[in-house]
Amino acid sequence: MKKRSLLLLFAGLTVVMLAGACGKKSNTETSSAQESSEAQSAGQVSADDPELKALEEMTVPAAPALSEMGTITLPELSSIEVISSPEEEVTDEEVDNQIQALLSAKLVEVPGDSVEGDTVNIDYVGTIDGVAFDGGTASGYDLKLGSGSFIDGFEGQLFGRRKGDKVTVKVTFPEDYGKAELAGKPAEFEVTVNAVKRVPALTDEWVKDNAEIDAETVEELRQKTREQLAYNHSYSYHSGIQQDALMKIVDAASIELSDAMKEYGTAYVLNAQIQQMKGYGFDLASMINMYGMTVESFKEEMESEGAEYAKQYFVLHKLAAEQSISLNDALMDDLLSDISRMSGRSYNKQELIDQFGQEAVENEAVNGAVMDYIESNVRVKIEEKAPESSAAESAAG
Repeated sequence: MKKRSLLLLFAGLTVVMLAGACGKKSNTETSSAQESSEAQSAGQVSADDPELKALEEMTVPAAPALSEMGTITLPELSSIEVISSPEEEVTDEEVDNQIQALLSAKLVEVPGDSVEGDTVNIDYVGTIDGVAFDGGTASGYDLKLGSGSFIDGFEGQLFGRRKGDKVTVKVTFPEDYGKAELAGKPAEFEVTVNAVKRVPALTDEWVKDNAEIDAETVEELRQKTREQLAYNHSYSYHSGIQQDALMKIVDAASIELSDAMKEYGTAYVLNAQIQQMKGYGFDLASMINMYGMTVESFKEEMESEGAEYAKQYFVLHKLAAEQSISLNDALMDDLLSDISRMSGRSYNKQELIDQFGQEAVENEAVNGAVMDYIESNVRVKIEEKAPESSAAESAAG
């Protein structure tokens, strides 16, 4: 089964990026020089910073031709050793959990009384001594009974309720509650039950009408779920080996990047970072401020990560040239098949091009074959994971 890193297509999965827990985007646009100055004096990067705007407006140039990427001497692949855990087997528990997740995403409203495990959709207004408090009011909130997500005693008073019920829930905030102004105080919540929703029963009819995996019966759903989980395990196993091997090849290689290649790597990684930010509704200034960085330190980080990305790119293209691996219909079909199976939905070539660009898609089709070649030619050592209890006993001496 062919595996791929999806390195280039998904913009640097093997490159350490700064994305992750980014700060929430401000709703206030800084529009004046005075505001910009205030932000800088407070240690914050302004959205109007000229250097920041230049970064946001940077475009990704065409990748240099192999002959213009710099100089490179690759190690013998047989000298590279990768240590991996065995490929994981799919368990019945995994299959059950996956199917349960499908069911839980399709809750159905029921007319009867609520029981543990049901989800009640509620409106509530909380008061202390008759006065509403901050954070104590919500509308249309889905609360799973038995989840323990609210303070002790709240959920228990919503058992046995049905749509339209109005309940006065009386609770006392814990002494160690996170908000000091509420800690230890008794409160009342006027709660309206809008709906009681329940996980549906798993039947052939439900599978036919609702399952996200194409299946007609419960038995077929279980089989296809197992197959998809097995594919995901196989993907994780092989891609882990391939990515580790690629990083070790880069470390062992002698690489001098040309200025054009450095610029390409930096621009590519920066663009990927910005697009990821936008996808989550953040701007670049918010992210930089969240990490306590300056524009200059952020640029240095992008240049460093861009250089690592460029080296990986260089290695892949050098190996492709040496092994005469080039784009063809079979490689493109492999790419489409892998992505479709991994995502659980079908993709065609044009969809990928529209989303990632033609150059990235075609590069990735070739890279998949190169990564397979790498895995086949490095030394892979399989090591069983020690049981946690044994590891703990060993550490204890």
